[in-house]
Amino acid sequence: MCNTKIFIVTVNVKPENMKTNKLIAKYDQELLADDDESLDFTQFQILNILDEAGWEIFATIAPTVEKGSQQPSQDLYASLNSEKFYFEYHEDNGHASIRSKPSQPRFAKDLKLNNFLHLPHYSVKEVVVLEKIFAGLGYIAKVSLNGQEMCCKCVKPDTIKAVQREYECLQKVAMSKVAPGVRTPKLLGFVTDDSGDVVGILETFIPHKQNLSKIEGGINGIPEAQRREWARQIKDTMETLHNIDVIWGDAKAQNVLIHSETNACYLVDFEGSWTNGWVDENLKETRQGDEQGLKRIIQYLGL
Repeated sequence: MCNTKIFIVTVNVKPENMKTNKLIAKYDQELLADDDESLDFTQFQILNILDEAGWEIFATIAPTVEKGSQQPSQDLYASLNSEKFYFEYHEDNGHASIRSKPSQPRFAKDLKLNNFLHLPHYSVKEVVVLEKIFAGLGYIAKVSLNGQEMCCKCVKPDTIKAVQREYECLQKVAMSKVAPGVRTPKLLGFVTDDSGDVVGILETFIPHKQNLSKIEGGINGIPEAQRREWARQIKDTMETLHNIDVIWGDAKAQNVLIHSETNACYLVDFEGSWTNGWVDENLKETRQGDEQGLKRIIQYLGL
């Protein structure tokens, strides 16, 4: 995002795109390896190439804001409806450029959400965005509603299945006897657009400063007794979920949040899929895949 404008640039792997091909291959490898530090640097390199190719167009669409002026807090409506511009990256004899593409739908409306819990509906205009956690193919943000911090997951065309799965898993948890004590997010409500269509779900926000894959000082700096306690909590939570037929689906250290007040482990991200090095693709979204991920988390903890 630049000065409230959003630029979405598609970069395809083509023989002529010599500047980006190797970086994209490197990015894919680092993404599968869950190497966040290298991933951030490679992403920075790719963004630099895109900026050099399109800075004149970007500057025309989103002029520089005067020094000292501040951007006001956005409600979810403004955040989701920020003006978007779509481009595709091209190289021609070593010369890089971007070309305009047709706009795409903001979000999808194909969610099938049986509201057995009678959860409330809130307009996107009622929800204030505090921090965008992820805004790639999907949209995840820390938000505030009536003074309460929550996590919001909105649906885009490429994330219908993922958000649908998350909702169904958390609804199954909420309708079970284990709901009060299980360490997962809790469903709080729905977000609707101007036409009343559900475009997202609201969950409890787990206060945290780190996840299990990003421990300050490294995992080896944590006393063994604490690491064993975390392993026990993760195992107990996963077994509790399996007992009510809920599969975590993408079991890995990054999807374990360390509560900043209780130091307890919470399992998050029930959107499914798999991550190389944690769960094999043929075991994704299965009990066996969860068990494989748990085994590798315990190995990561050095136990």
